[in-house]
Amino acid sequence: VTIWSRFSVHDVKLSVCVQSPLAVTQDQLRFAAIESGTSRDVTLSVFLKENFPPADLGGDAAVSYSIPTGVPRIVRCTFSLPLNLICQPIQPSKNAVHKITIDTNQPPVSLSTIFSDFLGESDDEQINVLGFKLLSGATITLLASKTSSRYRVQCDQFEDIWLITKELIQRLEEYFVREGTKDFRCMFPGPLPLQEYFQLIDRHFELRINAEKYKELLSERAVQYRAIQRRLLTHFKDKTPTPLRNLDTLLDGTYRQERTGVVVISLD
Repeated sequence: VTIWSRFSVHDVKLSVCVQSPLAVTQDQLRFAAIESGTSRDVTLSVFLKENFPPADLGGDAAVSYSIPTGVPRIVRCTFSLPLNLICQPIQPSKNAVHKITIDTNQPPVSLSTIFSDFLGESDDEQINVLGFKLLSGATITLLASKTSSRYRVQCDQFEDIWLITKELIQRLEEYFVREGTKDFRCMFPGPLPLQEYFQLIDRHFELRINAEKYKELLSERAVQYRAIQRRLLTHFKDKTPTPLRNLDTLLDGTYRQERTGVVVISLD
């Protein structure tokens, strides 16, 4: 990130934001002042923090500062992160549970042209199928028709189709802009996959309900655990100790239930 100013500014603050689960090594930086006509270069790293893909590879960078008169100002820009940040090339898969087809109104473009950053040295220049493996584990296959202006994206997980589909459309638009084509359009000819969409919503709702249930159960077990601890502490302080009456076994069982609840909530 480069910050350049035409005039002297002070109290400069840079803020960088990316889509979760992506994260920045340092999302805020401050500079006391930047002199007129000078710049500051900042190197940041973006990484995948959780084991699922982001909904978007876009990000925002904002700089707030004060001019010599003391008036605060702010400037903002957007950026796009590279696709290979969250996936890598892999052998394409022939079969998949979910498939969508994108039609265009322009002649087909070889995938080697628009996805050149995912080709190896030995790959064919007129390749019409590519495989992408997300760091979260899913495999997506992209196919381009040799005769018609159609592209197919397929994957076993419906939600993971989105990023590659969006990247395909964006790269096609950029390609035809460079070619001077002004009326390029993408179309989805089939019925909207509402059933798969609603299934994802139902699954998400089910997970949220289960998470709340386990949180409540975990809270109850925590109260029980502390109560057993107090009983045991009182017992050990007694000058004439009596049998534990299985309090130690109950404490161990409650602890195991707590750990199981924490694992289930983290998986959901």
